[in-house]
Amino acid sequence: MSRYAVDVHDRTLVVSWDTGLGDVAQKVARLPVAVDESDALQLARTLTFLSAAAWRTYTHPDESALQALPTGDDSLTGRGRDVFGKVVAAIEQPHLPHDGLIQQAVIVVEEAAHRVGRALHTIADTQLITDVAADVRSELDAVERAELGELSGRARQAVTLSRADASPLQVAAADTLLRTDPLGSRALFTDVEPTAAAIAAAHWLHASAIVAARHADLDVTQVVAEADTIEPLPHRTPTLVLHQVDGGDSPREAVLDLIAHAMVVAEGRNPDLDDIFEWVAEIVEDGPPAPDDEGESRLPRRQGRTPILPAEGLAIQIRGVGDPDDDDDLAGTHGLDDDEDDDEDEELAETLVLPDRLTPLDPRRPAVDLLEDLLAGIHGCWLLYREFADPPSVPRPPSPEAALPEEITPETVSAARRKRREQLRRAFDDEVRAAAATLRDQLV
Repeated sequence: MSRYAVDVHDRTLVVSWDTGLGDVAQKVARLPVAVDESDALQLARTLTFLSAAAWRTYTHPDESALQALPTGDDSLTGRGRDVFGKVVAAIEQPHLPHDGLIQQAVIVVEEAAHRVGRALHTIADTQLITDVAADVRSELDAVERAELGELSGRARQAVTLSRADASPLQVAAADTLLRTDPLGSRALFTDVEPTAAAIAAAHWLHASAIVAARHADLDVTQVVAEADTIEPLPHRTPTLVLHQVDGGDSPREAVLDLIAHAMVVAEGRNPDLDDIFEWVAEIVEDGPPAPDDEGESRLPRRQGRTPILPAEGLAIQIRGVGDPDDDDDLAGTHGLDDDEDDDEDEELAETLVLPDRLTPLDPRRPAVDLLEDLLAGIHGCWLLYREFADPPSVPRPPSPEAALPEEITPETVSAARRKRREQLRRAFDDEVRAAAATLRDQLV
């Protein structure tokens, strides 16, 4: 979002926003000479709040769709201009106190605009109202262009925001960048919205993992954790994404699920609490999950979605969860001082691992954090490929025994290793591009 501030020396109102590389700022208006500093600061504060409310309609599209509903219309048609349509009018003609009361707008963005209008009313300068209204129009236009995937100018601040959705245009742009360089580039952080970039990165991580797993003789879901033994990597989140896509989720589903989950955590709520309680209740009621025909554990039958429960965390053992109508099981549940009953309890116990974190992502910047982790996972796949691959297209350097003594120097050895590494990198890129092409349907 944009942040507004008062330059007390030049007596101007300024606005700044992040571009992914750093903040840029521009002048909004010159403040009247007689304006009180506290009134100017209040104006800057209300404009910052308005910007936050406007950009929330971008980061939380489901909320904005509900806010866009006209009275009596039951269709969810998206935000469009319905939420923003009354903003400038509210700035120019705000709700003012009357008989000790003040009318409050229901829609947050509109109410934020009325607060800006009341701050301007206090200052009472016509030119300032005109300049502020023009700047707010630019801000709203930036939000609307970001929704369409056009991130030039002021809309570029979208590259720093986490969104529970992604523009297909932006996903395609990120996919093109990764096809050019499968290990990623700075442009993924500065030119593309991070959620879209993370979706494309999950697709290319899957392709990279398939290539690395083939050469290292590992399962696709094991490659990033194995690469962590070569070089320390944030392997937990990439491995979780690989489990999801290998299990049938699309990269889009896997990424949006993680980001939406973290955005709920960022607001101070536990998105898995109801699922965990339901899971525990299911175990207590019906007993531990029975193995299926292939000997693999299944989830309780009423569990619609598995909570994100990583292997690391607090292990809780639910004991004595057998058939409640069975007297022996009941006795085993309460007779904890009896060794035989304890043994029976162990047979009926189910261990549930609660997460040590509510989300594996940084809730302050989940989309960017996920993108960083996924690119680290691709780097891990490259480390494994460099360690285990021996493609026919990459000749091995001559052995020291085959070379003349005077030909072997530290410089020649270093040059040979560098050349082979470059050739391996080109081979890795080509194999990953081929694997990504076979998975293309998952991305689109």
